[in-house]
Amino acid sequence: MRLLHRANLHGVIYTDFAEAVRIQRKDHVRNLGRKANLPIYEAIVSLLEAAPVIKIEHVKAHGDPKKQSKWTRAQWGNFYADKLAKGDTDHWATKHLIWLVPELEILAMNLSPWHWISKDKHLLLEPVQQLIQNTTFNVYLIDRDIYRVKRGQNEKWQDAHLGLIEDVWKTRKLKMGRQATINRLIWDKGWHGGNRAKASAHLHLAEDAWIGCGDCGKADSQNHWIRKCSAEHIRSIRLDTKEKIRQQRNLIQMGKLKKNFRQEIFSICSDLVEAAFHGEGDEQLWVGIVPGSIVRDLTLRLPREEYPHGKMQIPNKWRRSILSLIQILARGTQLV
Repeated sequence: MRLLHRANLHGVIYTDFAEAVRIQRKDHVRNLGRKANLPIYEAIVSLLEAAPVIKIEHVKAHGDPKKQSKWTRAQWGNFYADKLAKGDTDHWATKHLIWLVPELEILAMNLSPWHWISKDKHLLLEPVQQLIQNTTFNVYLIDRDIYRVKRGQNEKWQDAHLGLIEDVWKTRKLKMGRQATINRLIWDKGWHGGNRAKASAHLHLAEDAWIGCGDCGKADSQNHWIRKCSAEHIRSIRLDTKEKIRQQRNLIQMGKLKKNFRQEIFSICSDLVEAAFHGEGDEQLWVGIVPGSIVRDLTLRLPREEYPHGKMQIPNKWRRSILSLIQILARGTQLV
């Protein structure tokens, strides 16, 4: 819109961004304060008001490939726009314009009277409510680490990678009661001995009994009940989980990728499994959290090259392989 306006051109812009098509006047933006992308909507309205000869119309995304002969000009335009957005350089125009994201951010901020920015001055598009929740949550994790340090323990929360939790547990699809149970597992809120130790023991219980494991009697904690408890039924679950992990690693090793890629993935997955069973503080892997130390190690070892759109088989294989192992660990955690 800005380029058309600057060039004194007019016409219709077709997009599959349905929300943008519905929001073409200021009164449409009035009640969107809780939604994502508010600064973008405000920028769109501002540009449309400055150039009334430019219109936005909706085009259905992803037309049927078998009916391409019947596609409209707008559908073909949307098809190629999607390709360009995904990094396809084969369909660049003769004079292809590259507009850097920071410049687009500045444009949106100049046109949006109500926007939030991050500490490093980037435009934030999340809803205000979500931004506040995320900030509160991050402060909570920092506070938990402060309490750990005061108790003489190492930090483990603020640097951990939490991006696999939803893929592992699918918490959004769970009923409230089940969701509460899973959240207690993930965030170590169960009433095991490690957490009981933070409270005063009952008058009729000795300290050892108060903080001890209910199955084996040893000092309890998340690490203990997941990886160290010697009770027969828990050892059995742990051994069964280890066997399923072994089978999954064999499947990873026999995948369809080239041998060197399979070996790289297998090697890292093997180290991940070793950490899950024996690494200090790495019991978090059993609940879908990747500890900060492992994140740093993986960052150094994962391939750095960029893969073009349409050739994402290798990156996807990396992610699926690691996720498949953590999902097996999580199922074992639920049984324990």
